[in-house]
Amino acid sequence: MSTLRNVQKLSYLRLLLYGKPGSTKTRTSYSAALCDELYPTLVLESGGNPESTYDYERLPWIITLDKLEDMNAPYDWINTGCSPDHKFAKAFGFTEAPKCVIIDGITDVQRLSFGKLTGNMNIGPGDFGSSVTQRHFGTVLEQMTRMSKLFFKLPIHVIVTALEKNASDTSGNLVRVAPLIWGQSETEVSGYALAVGHLTHGSAVSGRVKSYLKSTKQVLGEDDSVVKWSPDGVMQAKDQYGRLGKFMVSPTMRKIYDHIYSGDGAYIDPFAVSVEATP
Repeated sequence: MSTLRNVQKLSYLRLLLYGKPGSTKTRTSYSAALCDELYPTLVLESGGNPESTYDYERLPWIITLDKLEDMNAPYDWINTGCSPDHKFAKAFGFTEAPKCVIIDGITDVQRLSFGKLTGNMNIGPGDFGSSVTQRHFGTVLEQMTRMSKLFFKLPIHVIVTALEKNASDTSGNLVRVAPLIWGQSETEVSGYALAVGHLTHGSAVSGRVKSYLKSTKQVLGEDDSVVKWSPDGVMQAKDQYGRLGKFMVSPTMRKIYDHIYSGDGAYIDPFAVSVEATP
């Protein structure tokens, strides 16, 4: 049956955050637990580093995925109304419904997909696994697309994190920065998110970006990170909410949520500042 949608009403958070290790993907996404509008927060973790959030006053519920099938029970629990009598809720003692679900490490979730198909899940560190074939890519594309579509359609806030991949031309010039998701799955997964942000730790921010941040009166500390929401010819990003601006320094889910839902507009009005060259 078809569904009539009110597109004038802001949707739930549908975010994809990606970056290199240490770019604060986990700290940024897990800060949802510090935001009352997003807590309780459920994390489905695969290859992330929850230890980096040890200093948070309130933490999300963190479930580590050991195999691909572990995605099914939490999805079914949320999709069917989060009953405390559901087997997933009973297994972990959850008595209330989450307001937000985070898939922390979709890069590694895809590895679980390939591992299941190739039979490489339980081989030792000194063994060679079966080769990945083109047929495997087609099957994984279907699974990753279906998983992303199903989770992003859940009636709660959804955040996904990924590592980043870089592509260079024959001269060594950087030509593309995107989420590290193999094959066509990268485009499909990113397409379901309403905002895609590239995270960079402050120590790795380019001089050009620092100049732009200074021109917009954003202070970048040594331990801060920066998220880029605006796409360019190299970096994959987007903001279909139209409220996040070009860059956000020291992002938290509190700050991201407020800029999307407060009605106050973007963090920095991109039309309010005139600079000769913006990154």
